[in-house]
Amino acid sequence: MKIEELKEKCPNLFEELENSPSLSIDEIKAKETKKDEEEIDIHKTRFPSVVDHLLGCKTDEEAKKIIEYFEKRDEIDPQLAKKMKEQIKKKGVRSFGEKREKGEIEKNGLDY
Repeated sequence: MKIEELKEKCPNLFEELENSPSLSIDEIKAKETKKDEEEIDIHKTRFPSVVDHLLGCKTDEEAKKIIEYFEKRDEIDPQLAKKMKEQIKKKGVRSFGEKREKGEIEKNGLDY
């Protein structure tokens, strides 16, 4: 929007802007926090593991599909996938832990 257009369409706003003191960039300072001072270490960040995903499964079949997905993406090795599937076959998906309800990770994080 051009200045003339602003002056025509919004005369009060134009007047406020014209009469307001200007602010230089060196007067603005972000609020510093402790986290800003510390360097974030990506290796300390925990991402959901296969087991974290299994805890959200309702059925053993669903859990097997999760394992196959991770195996296909080379995020777990075939031996581990085989052991996990055997555990599901013998003991069921709940042998990995209690079922997590949808949204629990977002509310409580992975380590609750």
